[in-house]
Amino acid sequence: RRVIHDQEEKQLYFDDARMEVMGVPIFWLPRMRLPDPDQTRVTGFLIPSIKRNSQLATGLKVPDFITLGDHRDVLLTPYVSAKTRTLEWRYRQAFAKGRIEFAGAVSRDDLRPSLTRAYIEGKGHFRLPRDFQLDFPLQAVNDPAYLTDYDYSEADRLESGITVSRIRRDEYISAGLAHYRTLRLNEDTDTIPSIIADAAYERRFFPKWGGEVRLSAENHSHLRYSDTLVDGTDDDTLSDGLDLSRLTVGAHWLNAWTLPAGIRAEGRIGVDIDSFRTVQDPGFPTSESGATPSAALTLRWPWVRHRNGVSEVVEPVAMLAWSGGSPLNVANDESTRVEFDEGNLLTLSRFPAPDRRERGGQLALGVNWTRIDPEGWDARLTFG
Repeated sequence: RRVIHDQEEKQLYFDDARMEVMGVPIFWLPRMRLPDPDQTRVTGFLIPSIKRNSQLATGLKVPDFITLGDHRDVLLTPYVSAKTRTLEWRYRQAFAKGRIEFAGAVSRDDLRPSLTRAYIEGKGHFRLPRDFQLDFPLQAVNDPAYLTDYDYSEADRLESGITVSRIRRDEYISAGLAHYRTLRLNEDTDTIPSIIADAAYERRFFPKWGGEVRLSAENHSHLRYSDTLVDGTDDDTLSDGLDLSRLTVGAHWLNAWTLPAGIRAEGRIGVDIDSFRTVQDPGFPTSESGATPSAALTLRWPWVRHRNGVSEVVEPVAMLAWSGGSPLNVANDESTRVEFDEGNLLTLSRFPAPDRRERGGQLALGVNWTRIDPEGWDARLTFG
């Protein structure tokens, strides 16, 4: 019947508001207020939603958005059904040099009548002096089934931690501490690596004689809560209390040349030194160290064709490599999942961590095919 547009407060007021679908009235309100379309953040209710869940029955969610100034806000969402009373929440805040966001929920339901179920997750990012940055994730829950019962997350392991890093053109620095809690039925948080500490440094130099020199150092440690010296009922063959620390340093020289006929040659030579300390597993020595010298030559021969606006590139590749040294008697606690794909076809070792290394001679062959269409799409195939 009447609409008032308050341009100073940026609000729209409706008297006798009627909602219609294809001319058919379906809803009526005597009074209704909506924010001006130019408003991007304003306190008020958001669009309600109906949630259907076979365990929790059909329920209604009514989100309420609350602004706390220009840099903070809270979202409160009551969720009510015949089997649950839940309050979902989210808090966000922006700072001059960073931001944080936390979310969670608290429930009383018929699935666990004697327990108040709750979870929280968060993340933050801050810029520190000298180009460093700080990042942290946070995840916690008091009932392992809560996240899946309410469709909040499919995560089967929860991660919390903090990382400080800096990335520059010729330098990378990172240090972090993480904690993992498993929600898997066949795992126990006490017997998996739960506390992880990592630090890494890499620096590139470009000497006058040509090429590139890379120096790197990495320290990794993981701890288990358990002190048991024997293997239990888990899937691995390690003791349930095994703790491990690893220090890896490396030095490599790389260079590339363009040969006749457009053949591209890439060479590298270097050495990596690994030192391990293993405790609480009598099946492995306490200390174990070794060096892995390596050399590799890679040849690429890209062929390019342009026809009717379409560009095609066919690139045969080949790598001849060698890695020396002897296998170390250390636990396979990091390289438990090995994959072979186009990303590691031309690497010296396809293990994801240096607790295992490929050694000896190897030959890798492959071909890349790329098609770039003028209509904006492209395709790529790799055989190796």
